Amino acid sequence: MNTYGYVYGNPLGWTDFYGLHGKRRTGIRGAIVPGDPTTWPMFPQGVENAAFGTQSFFRGVGRGLRFSARYYGLYGQCEKDYANIEQAIFGEAAYDFAHNSNFRNKAIDAVVDYARNNPATFGGRAFGSNAVSVLLLRGRGGPAAQFGSSLTMQSIAGIGDVRHYIEAAVKSNGQISQSEMMEAFATGNVGILNNVDIDSSCNCK
Repeated sequence: MNTYGYVYGNPLGWTDFYGLHGKRRTGIRGAIVPGDPTTWPMFPQGVENAAFGTQSFFRGVGRGLRFSARYYGLYGQCEKDYANIEQAIFGEAAYDFAHNSNFRNKAIDAVVDYARNNPATFGGRAFGSNAVSVLLLRGRGGPAAQFGSSLTMQSIAGIGDVRHYIEAAVKSNGQISQSEMMEAFATGNVGILNNVDIDSSCNCK
């Protein structure tokens, strides 16, 4: 039995003075707003997509940092061994990007298509990179420097997502495809990433 059912299982965030109807504590100075949370209006889909895009940017940066920590042995020898394998695969992909115009154009097209079809999500991702760039530059360098810094941050997040995709593929013994790499770079989300428990997949301990 849920003894806090009258406040939707959250006695800290909700109150019910008279035992009649749960009310949520919110706003300035703990103002009370009545209502069932299941009936609250949803945010517009574009707002939700933009928030997801911003979140995906920071997640991509975090994934890149995770790879670096694994590569330098901070997660143990097993993860370091995996990271070395993944680095070789990433190096081949980076070489193809630099020297294979067909692969490079496909990667660029994937990003452009994603931006065209998901403007709010891509805009949120761009917002995250712009926000970090503003904090780093603090007004120095002008618009060109700001744009370059933002683009660099976008690339760092995208590369972090690609590295995460490669990790998931290697640990699941899955096939690594260029198209899924492009998708990971552009969106930070590929199906295989949702199906592999990367934290418990290190079987060489």
